[in-house]
Amino acid sequence: MKKKTIRNTLNASLKAEETALDEKFGKADGFFGSDSPEGAKSARKVDRVSHKGKEGRVVRDSFSFPESDHHLFLDIKKKAMRAGIEVNKSEIVRAGLNLLKSLPPSELKRALALIEKIKTGRPAENRNR
Repeated sequence: MKKKTIRNTLNASLKAEETALDEKFGKADGFFGSDSPEGAKSARKVDRVSHKGKEGRVVRDSFSFPESDHHLFLDIKKKAMRAGIEVNKSEIVRAGLNLLKSLPPSELKRALALIEKIKTGRPAENRNR
């Protein structure tokens, strides 16, 4: 019987997480029609390398957007659930940022032109109390 150590426990946890990620990427590949499951694994490994050293660092930010855009979160979450993927708002925003980053400048300009310009900052406080 193996002696239960922290190292063994962590290794088992990492292996379980890796298996879960492979399943999620497999489902995503099935949804998006990728030809090779190996492509997803190699893309994920490249992504991990590009973020190396930033693990654990999370930047908290806040921003405002129209209520109609806020409803898009629910629509995208439902669409993802139908595809067998569970996502949160942060993951949706980050995926969108990565997609925008991959666009050529002309496409980026066209995509951003479709977005309604709104007044930035916090709403004024109601001073009539």
